[in-house]
Amino acid sequence: MHILILEAYDGGSHKQFLDGLVAHSRHRYTRLGLPARKWKWRMRGSALYFAARLRAPGSAAEAEGCQAELIFTSDMTSAADLRALLPAPLNRRPLVAYFHENQLTYPLPEEAQRDYQFGMTNITSCLAADAVWFNSQYHQEEFLAAVEGLLRRMPDYVPTGTVEGIRSRAAVLPLGLDEELFEIGRRRAGGHPPTVRSAPAAESGCPSTTAGAPRTGAGEPAGVNGQAPVRILWNHRWEYDKNPEEFFAVLLDLQRAGVPFRLLVAGQSFRQAPPIFAAAREQLAGRIEHFGTVPDRRAYRELLGRADVAVSTARHEFFGLAVREATAAGCFPLLPRRLSYPELVPGNEHTIYLYGVSGELRERLACLCRHGAPPLSAGLRGAVEALAWPRLIGRYDEAFEEAARRGGGG
Repeated sequence: MHILILEAYDGGSHKQFLDGLVAHSRHRYTRLGLPARKWKWRMRGSALYFAARLRAPGSAAEAEGCQAELIFTSDMTSAADLRALLPAPLNRRPLVAYFHENQLTYPLPEEAQRDYQFGMTNITSCLAADAVWFNSQYHQEEFLAAVEGLLRRMPDYVPTGTVEGIRSRAAVLPLGLDEELFEIGRRRAGGHPPTVRSAPAAESGCPSTTAGAPRTGAGEPAGVNGQAPVRILWNHRWEYDKNPEEFFAVLLDLQRAGVPFRLLVAGQSFRQAPPIFAAAREQLAGRIEHFGTVPDRRAYRELLGRADVAVSTARHEFFGLAVREATAAGCFPLLPRRLSYPELVPGNEHTIYLYGVSGELRERLACLCRHGAPPLSAGLRGAVEALAWPRLIGRYDEAFEEAARRGGGG
């Protein structure tokens, strides 16, 4: 099948997803993308841009587009506008919209700042598409609930059947993970972790006490059995919705208590990052091994291979790519019991990898630092390995074919 990809935000996780999809799929792809910036303008204008490119007589885009059997776009483009603007016969091709995020539930510092027109664009995109794919079950259900809530706010002439119409064409297809990450995890499982690991007293974590950290004298506390301290990883975007204040508050508390650890801070940073990053860099200077964006994917994988415990304190997470990548590389995940994270962990292992409140995070993290992070359970390894692109790609290829059959426009 020949699939036309139209990605208005072709960078970051959107680009990484498409790169993996195209590299592993049995289908053929033509890809038109725009740089990952100015997301509001991308949502407003990308459909006009793509339609103009695909209408240009004699252009390569026009020639390739006419041959496409299916269109694949993301939530950053209005599928309804595409339907109206694309030239025939392309405007009758089946269309699949992939939702990495949405503009109804993406958290804002103040709800009054939300422009509901972007949410309406998401809604009409769902209804104009033949299939709508979400990256997690949590994301799908949260979005549908928000659609219902928004429509209730309309003063009159409220459309009926909207939520049901979206649900009837919705499915969950998670993001794929690079196979190279699992190679790192397999090497660690084979007996070569970056630090000595010894299983805690209980499989579900550690003793609740955090007293008695061993010390080497005036310097930094020693690690497990005198070995290198456990390395704690932050690999999320440097933004408020990832809740860095809680993460660094816990680490500063552990530092004051003499708990041994080293710190690796990565993730995408911005010109106006939350002030806590600069403050933490100074206050935790003696514990830092890395602090800042890594230059490329190879360096990023190497950094994951050095880490022992991957922590999230996020208030918002539609999928959790950063945590899943770290887990694939063999890091022990310590995650809040909310958002999309419970989907990552087998239900009978939630008590091992998920925490409830900040105080529990502190106790669990302190104990992992003192006792060492144990190897990942077989259940968690299996859940994450199912996301490796070679294993996952069959679901995508078959879903595209099913969408083409159901779309049937001609």
